[in-house]
Amino acid sequence: MVKKIALCLLFLMLFPMQINAANTVKVSFIRQGNLWVYDNGTERQLSYARHASMPQWSSHGDMVAYAENDSLMIAPLKGKPLLVEHDVTHYQWSPVAEELAYISNGILVYYNVKTHEKKRVAVGVDQFSWFPEGDRFLITSAAALAPTGWGPVKLYTVSKYAGLDVKKVEAFTTLPAENDSFFAYTTSSFKWSPNGQWISFIAIPTASMSADANKLCIITKEGKAFQVVGDMLNVPNWFKWSNEEQVLAFINGEGRFATENKKFTLKEMPVFKEHVFTPKGFADWDFTWTEKDNIIISRVPEAGWSNDEKEAAAFFV
Repeated sequence: MVKKIALCLLFLMLFPMQINAANTVKVSFIRQGNLWVYDNGTERQLSYARHASMPQWSSHGDMVAYAENDSLMIAPLKGKPLLVEHDVTHYQWSPVAEELAYISNGILVYYNVKTHEKKRVAVGVDQFSWFPEGDRFLITSAAALAPTGWGPVKLYTVSKYAGLDVKKVEAFTTLPAENDSFFAYTTSSFKWSPNGQWISFIAIPTASMSADANKLCIITKEGKAFQVVGDMLNVPNWFKWSNEEQVLAFINGEGRFATENKKFTLKEMPVFKEHVFTPKGFADWDFTWTEKDNIIISRVPEAGWSNDEKEAAAFFV
């Protein structure tokens, strides 16, 4: 059963922020291009190069990974930031250990923060996520363009100890090939339901098409029962599983304007029952689940395109 929803109306997030799940509130955020944290009532600046973005807390909450231009950095709560690698496109902390995986020039690497050891895992990787157990990855191989058109996106699993051994890469599933109702060039990262049975992700077409619509998809942990459950912008923070129930929340709606046709939606698994909560005349911009599985939603009056520069700045995500 879906629980009550708490609404926070007309709330706009002005900078990226992530809240650590520990009992003590820890918040990482970007201010004037630098990484800051709020910890036990105190703000502290961790970087000074003015090009920081996309902060992510480690699983133990004692350090933050972030991007500095195209470089991957780690900032401990005490000490100086550490450069991990240049030319990094995606990165994610292990859910169970102080290990950080990332993609650099198409190679998936995992990095042990304590030993500073780097191990290459697999090549030809366009996107990835750790499995909840922290022992392997679900990885995406992007579609290839042939004279006959785009091929399908393929998903694989691989142990973190694969060491570029292709024999240790196992097929997981293949997404549908390009057709009138579905096209994917790659995927977003992957998110698991609380019981680990369901995996959600965004199927992303080419850049020009992705600006207007992407497909939110669900498969089982065995790579079966593929389903498209919604259309949405390529904003990974806009789809999140409940903390306790097998319920997926997301901002549904096509169109590149954030103030138009954006509806907060819930899908209950395994019956795929859908609930839409956005009233007519409004658009939802963001949301978060609370620890008690209530939901806080960022909501604004729905509006069309404006030629006014100040108003137009708020239209795009």
